Amino acid sequence: MGDEHLLLALTARPGVPFEVLADHGVTYAAVERVLWGGGEVRAG
Repeated sequence: MGDEHLLLALTARPGVPFEVLADHGVTYAAVERVLWGGGEVRAG
């Protein structure tokens, strides 16, 4: 497992890390898209 799995875990469950990341536009779907879909994420 790489570090990407840690980031996915932080965006998958409610809690402080989830809320901080979500406040900056980082969601589970966005992380997945960037890691495996070749998409781009812009911070909100």
